[in-house]
Amino acid sequence: MSKFNDELSQYVCFGSSVMCSTVEAGVLRWRPYGGVMVLVSKKLQSHTELICAADRCAIFIIGDLLIVNVYLKCIGTTNRLLICEEIFADLSSHLCKFPNHKMIIGGDFNVDLDACNQLCDFKVFLQNNAFQPCDDCLTVMLSLLVS
Repeated sequence: MSKFNDELSQYVCFGSSVMCSTVEAGVLRWRPYGGVMVLVSKKLQSHTELICAADRCAIFIIGDLLIVNVYLKCIGTTNRLLICEEIFADLSSHLCKFPNHKMIIGGDFNVDLDACNQLCDFKVFLQNNAFQPCDDCLTVMLSLLVS
């Protein structure tokens, strides 16, 4: 993560990497997975506040906009459902502290939101927090740019 701070000096880096805790624990025997990061223009730094930077989510505020970047475990990962439920609980505890903020959640969900699967709790989490999927909007915007 320090490389981002060094190489992209016009941005402030918010986030966390699993690599840090893995290296502190001893000899690295595999490639650790996890970590999230967001780059914010230094022009917005005085209006930006970091709320949480954990291995699987970063939450920060720019003005009255609360932004969540989340990385959920892949299908087949041991204890995936339990880990994801913990992430949802952590996110919920942070989000309820900011009821008057507009919110955006993005990241790598590793789930098809249109299909029913083990992470239906994620779909419920999104609905309970009034998040609206915008993947269709992105497809429409990209098709307009290309044409």
